[in-house]
Amino acid sequence: MMDIDARAFGQLEGEVKALKVAMDAQKETLEAQNAALAALARELANVSTTLAEARGGWRTLIWIAGASASATGLVSWVLQHLSFRTG
Repeated sequence: MMDIDARAFGQLEGEVKALKVAMDAQKETLEAQNAALAALARELANVSTTLAEARGGWRTLIWIAGASASATGLVSWVLQHLSFRTG
């Protein structure tokens, strides 16, 4: 059987433990980043929903403003072309 140097084995064991600690730290970092990305995705969905609602609101306001302007123009035209008899 092959003899293993105890000192070299201890050094390898220390390096493996250090790598394990580094991997655990990296795993925690990745989990934190995934959680942050999930939160960002939820916020983006909320912004998208808000913009969709705002777009519908603006369309409604523009339609109402156009209808009001048309009605006002029609009433103004009618009043200018009617002759009122007083007396």
